[in-house]
Amino acid sequence: MIKLLAMEFTYGRTVALYIYQLGDKYEGEWKESLKHGNGMDVFINGDKYIGQYKHGKPHGYGKYITSDGSTYSGQFADGLKHGFGKWKSSNTHLYEGQYVGNKKHGFGIFKWPTGNIYVGYYENDKREGMGEMLWTDGSIYTGKWKNDIQDGYGRMVFSDGRVKEGWFDRNVYRGVSKRGEFAKRGLDVLEGVELEFSKELVEEILRRRAVHGMKGR
Repeated sequence: MIKLLAMEFTYGRTVALYIYQLGDKYEGEWKESLKHGNGMDVFINGDKYIGQYKHGKPHGYGKYITSDGSTYSGQFADGLKHGFGKWKSSNTHLYEGQYVGNKKHGFGIFKWPTGNIYVGYYENDKREGMGEMLWTDGSIYTGKWKNDIQDGYGRMVFSDGRVKEGWFDRNVYRGVSKRGEFAKRGLDVLEGVELEFSKELVEEILRRRAVHGMKGR
């Protein structure tokens, strides 16, 4: 059962306030009996969505806030996170980057509560392809990832300055091959990426790279 509390017609738009049977509430624009345009959902579990709708589902830009304080601000498509967005959990996990169908997919930056940071590509919520991992002890790995682990050609710079460059197999360094390949390329996983990351996050990445004289953005 849906209870209509108010409805207003303004310049061809229908704005309504609905209370649903379980206690969820929607306030916003309405078209052909569906949420359409700008609006806000307040759910009985404490979650809230504020943003754009299309044919009854979040679509376009919006912000979703969960009852525990986690937030997502960014693009939606057909009710799912899709496009560029920024997510922060209540326990300070942080991700800024691309989504496809509610999963991290494309280029992004992930920061753990420990302070460790990953910069690079994702596929179906897992690190995949070229990426860079920066640990709080100063160690940095730049290279290939597969199924969320270091796998392929990479370069590991340890906190004491030691360098291992070559092939990694499921997080294990296997040996040297074409040494100096990354140095010749001047590889920077951020280079050429045109996404609006938080200034503070990018600056932190560049500060950590500078410890080993690595190239900045």
